[in-house]
Amino acid sequence: SQNHKIFAASGKQTPGINSTQAKIAVVNITALKDFNGAGITLVPVGTDMSATSAAILDDGKGTNVLVAVMSRFTNPADTTAPVVSNGSPSGALPSGTTSKTLAVTTNEKSACKYSTSSGTAYADMTNSFSTSDGISHSANISGLTDGKSYNYYVRCIDTAVIPNVDTSDYKISFSINSPAPQDVTPPTISGGSPTGTLAAGTAQATLKVSTNENATCKYSTTSGTAYSSMSNTFSTTGSTSHSTSISGLIDGKSYSYFVRCRDAAGNATTNDYPVSFSVASSQAFGPIISSVSAKTLSLSSVVVTWKTDKPATSQVEYGTTTSYGNSTSLDSNLVTSHSQDLTGLSKNIRYHFRVRSKDANGNETVSGDSVFRARNK
Repeated sequence: SQNHKIFAASGKQTPGINSTQAKIAVVNITALKDFNGAGITLVPVGTDMSATSAAILDDGKGTNVLVAVMSRFTNPADTTAPVVSNGSPSGALPSGTTSKTLAVTTNEKSACKYSTSSGTAYADMTNSFSTSDGISHSANISGLTDGKSYNYYVRCIDTAVIPNVDTSDYKISFSINSPAPQDVTPPTISGGSPTGTLAAGTAQATLKVSTNENATCKYSTTSGTAYSSMSNTFSTTGSTSHSTSISGLIDGKSYSYFVRCRDAAGNATTNDYPVSFSVASSQAFGPIISSVSAKTLSLSSVVVTWKTDKPATSQVEYGTTTSYGNSTSLDSNLVTSHSQDLTGLSKNIRYHFRVRSKDANGNETVSGDSVFRARNK
């Protein structure tokens, strides 16, 4: 009534069967008390036992128990360990991954385990995979850390009557990426415009800058204003190209705008990026004349000197009345310090004079009237 295993090797050819594969194994089971054929499992031994092999059990009493045991003896002996494949995960996993499913497949129904140490025998492994069909195996692993590599060593055992177990590791390797370096650098600003002198009559312009990374930019008309205190945000911003319209510009004035930007990581520039320009005047102004004076050289000559705010020509008009009537030769050299000699004067006579200077663009300025007397130095 107990279960027993009988290991059967092939015997001689079955009488009356013309086949080299049809062989008979005669096993004497007289020693088994209260024999029950349904309680015996035949285990094939040797490579020449196959599905076409047969066995006759002789219980010593002439009982034919062939039918009772043949349903259990239909395949050759399984002596091969499971083949493990399709291990996952593999490669580099994203930063922040803290758990993952370890998975393998086998080519036959099996039970699988894993270890974090190579060369661990299956019987000594304490971590088991779960499986629903014996072919696909999975296990959840947790506690994974950024910047680390992991190795898991898998072994499996099949469900053969005499189980076959892996004696070598199936290795699953992967890593977790390190987090990206923290961004602590504020944006770099460049390409500010407009610059130089805009045409007279320009009442509106577009303020533009570029940054080396996506950022939000603001501006102020006061230098040294912190980014957080700036109230003017560019109307187009958030990427690397930033622009906004400014209006109310007036001819003849200069403008400066001070720009600061902050990136997505919260790094704001702490230094101003100035954008400066001017709008040309609608009127042409000549040089500004200053420091006009006349110094006596002799009873009949004086030297007239003056200054201008920009390079200009030199000429003096003079006479005994404000109609003048006399003038020096025009000195066309463009200078800012001017000097002209007046000669052939009458001594102790009151003279009126004025100076004239013209800039490179032909804009001329004439000074007011001044007087002098030629006398002894």
